[in-house]
Amino acid sequence: PKGSVVKGKVTEIESNRAVILLEENVEGSLRTQEMSEENVEEAQHFLKMDDEIEAKIINIDRRKRAISLSIKALVAEKEATAVQDYADSQQASGATIGDIFKEQIETQEKDPVEE
Repeated sequence: PKGSVVKGKVTEIESNRAVILLEENVEGSLRTQEMSEENVEEAQHFLKMDDEIEAKIINIDRRKRAISLSIKALVAEKEATAVQDYADSQQASGATIGDIFKEQIETQEKDPVEE
């Protein structure tokens, strides 16, 4: 389904896209603009034949029997999750940035680094 994370193997590379074999008789298309946050001008500069990749399904066109994939969307999702996890852990501890700096300063005052 749309939004799922899938793994596959690069089976074909064109200038503006790569074809990814997801499972037997099921292929997905990974366009260059979905390969990376960075500008990828040609797919062969980013991927090689037989590379194993992980990507997110961003669209399924049942009429055309086409699956669109995105590495960029998967990376963005993982980054957002990591940021949220960090924010949640900071809220749980109740510490502020000031508390953290204060603790570091107190530690340095107790145990100064000798030069």
